[in-house]
Amino acid sequence: MFVYTSSAESKIFRMAEKEDNVFYPTYEELSDLPGYIQHIEDTYSAHEFGVIKIIPPEGWNPRPGGYNEEEINNILIERPLEQSIFGTNGYYQISATPLTAMTVGELRAKSIPTPTNKDGTPISHEDLEGRFWRDINTNRSTKPIYEVDVPLTMIDESVQVW
Repeated sequence: MFVYTSSAESKIFRMAEKEDNVFYPTYEELSDLPGYIQHIEDTYSAHEFGVIKIIPPEGWNPRPGGYNEEEINNILIERPLEQSIFGTNGYYQISATPLTAMTVGELRAKSIPTPTNKDGTPISHEDLEGRFWRDINTNRSTKPIYEVDVPLTMIDESVQVW
């Protein structure tokens, strides 16, 4: 495991078996998201990774006013993509097929219910992500749909840091 720290408060980059390309900005770094992204691209060549994960500092809340389900369901996803994965033995090719625009509510209607534990409680995000990747490798009939270019739609306008 490699951990780079720019200051005592900030874990900037961690490379570990299950957390490649994960970045941990401070509140100060997060207040200029485009600048932070430029920094990690310049410093770590993050743009060459394909996909990175930015985890906000503990306590950061994207929606201090809470979530209004109707409002969120009406958010328009202008360019949803359906992903198909082909290949075996660690060599995969991914194709993305553009779909017609849809709302978050319409996407939810197409979604598979979140799996639960035996006691009915939702599984952890880590377990859900693991199931997603296992399913990609074993059940090719499942084609994930995801959105692109829906900037900051889940963040309240009052949030100044992001």
